[in-house]
Amino acid sequence: MTKHISILGIDGSGKSTIADALPIILSGELTTTVASAGDVFKIIANDQDICGPDFYPRSLPWQVCIAGWARKIAKRAVNNKKLYPVFKFLHMFFQDSATHRISQKTEPDLFISDGNAVLSSFGRQDNYFSAGTDANETEVRNFRECYSHAFYYLLVGGKLPLMVKKRFPKIKQMRSFSDKARYLGCRGLWLPDLVIFLDISPAQAMRRITARGKPIDGHENIADLEQARRSYLNSLKVFQEYRGGPGSVHIIHVDDLSIDQIIRSIVNIIREHTVSLSVKSQNNTPTLGTTEVLLDNRSAMIAKASHLRYVFSYLLGKFSRGAWREPLFLFSRSGRQFLNQGYSASVMKTIYTHDPKKSGLMERVFHYYPLHRAVYDRLQILEKQMEKIIRRKLTEYGEVTIFTAPSGFSYDIFKPLENIAVTSPNLMGRIKLFASDLDPTGVIEPELVDRAKQLGILFTFIKGDLTSNLVRQSIQKNGPFDIVLFVGLSSWLPKHPLLSHLRWVRRFMEWDSVLVTDCFTADAYALSGSYIGYKAHYYSPSLYTRLLEYCGFDGEMAVVESGCNGINHVVTTCPRYSLERTMLRSTDEVVASK
Repeated sequence: MTKHISILGIDGSGKSTIADALPIILSGELTTTVASAGDVFKIIANDQDICGPDFYPRSLPWQVCIAGWARKIAKRAVNNKKLYPVFKFLHMFFQDSATHRISQKTEPDLFISDGNAVLSSFGRQDNYFSAGTDANETEVRNFRECYSHAFYYLLVGGKLPLMVKKRFPKIKQMRSFSDKARYLGCRGLWLPDLVIFLDISPAQAMRRITARGKPIDGHENIADLEQARRSYLNSLKVFQEYRGGPGSVHIIHVDDLSIDQIIRSIVNIIREHTVSLSVKSQNNTPTLGTTEVLLDNRSAMIAKASHLRYVFSYLLGKFSRGAWREPLFLFSRSGRQFLNQGYSASVMKTIYTHDPKKSGLMERVFHYYPLHRAVYDRLQILEKQMEKIIRRKLTEYGEVTIFTAPSGFSYDIFKPLENIAVTSPNLMGRIKLFASDLDPTGVIEPELVDRAKQLGILFTFIKGDLTSNLVRQSIQKNGPFDIVLFVGLSSWLPKHPLLSHLRWVRRFMEWDSVLVTDCFTADAYALSGSYIGYKAHYYSPSLYTRLLEYCGFDGEMAVVESGCNGINHVVTTCPRYSLERTMLRSTDEVVASK
């Protein structure tokens, strides 16, 4: 059964940012399926993204469209005290109705909601419909009794006490609308299993709101924020009693906490409340970048590609966004190689080294497919960045140790090294390069060894799965590393191993080391890949830097450079130096000495 968790807080508390990042992190930490409702709807599993921004292979309920429509109108009418609360309620009502429907259809283990129609209405209604009050003890008892009756009336029905009608003048209309909406299959008034309230002082909230540099809404002022905070806290006390236990509400005081620290606190809270979420076996996982269909039966892949959903939802629906190119892959050598091998190292080499001037028409059709163009653009970005970084490290320290995994054919390193060797061949002996890859066909290692020998650098190749303990032990004894490349795997690696790998890499980097990594956002190609059978993951730059920060890197100072089509993003950052990291390294050294 799905466990529903609502993130609440006044404006400026960071709830929308946190609710957006939580599914990715929770799915990795708990190796489970997590859905979320907010500005966008997501369903995220440990081994793949099921749906998310610009990527909806499964149809979402119609309530999602209504919620988005109401949200846009509410934003435009934010300073209208009559229209805003109406459309904000409609937004939250249909968002919760969509959440309920998605939970029934897909049964995710966790569902994270940015707000809740009932609790958010109670929290903000004083700003628009009543004066609010600082009450004495007797009034507080009456106040709580009023909230209890209000909960019961909205969720169950019955008679409406006069004191509730006075305290919540729009509650009758809310209940009436809910009753009518049920005839359309909408259930928008319900309470979550767990509420996490991000408690921030109104003064700090205003500082954050002002720092955004955007126009300030009419209700974003100290008085309204204080009133909303008080109403939220009072309603949550009654919600806690309604749910029958203190564990249903957690209040996090966030004034002095970073977003990363808040997320960690929430993850720990949810972990404690989450039982019976089992880790699914990762055994017999196909080679990354391929599908089970590709490995087992090529004709089965063609059968999937000819499915009506692929033809009508993708080929015709995304025709102008590059979909028309896919049926023509069969007519080019590179396309046939891709259909046989998936995104293997050899196929990536073909994409990297193609010459547009010498390519025939069908070859250009394949290589100018948006995803393949994005991969090619990524290499151009990496070559420029790596040359600058390596030169800087050599200037500062006289030597540099580089680790790259998965390495592939390492064009992003050897081309910059060759450029440096032209002007400074004497520096090649001061470079140590460690590379690791699965290399299932055995073609990568000989080529890399030969190129390293020609340059005169010290090179070591470690064959195997970089997430395995055996391979990690072989790699970590060569650290610490000045430069770490983790490129081309974030889209393929399940989220739990991804978090584990990034945390592991961080332990073997100095405070001024550099991590160069990448991510891909979803586009038309993502829908195609899902229909054919690829299991992939998609991260916007903001989400990926948030994930890097969670794993111990400096997300705020990360530099992002994107390709011309905005699909691929190269991210450069460094470890976030902290006492925690120092203690971790000391512990590792003690264990190693024993």
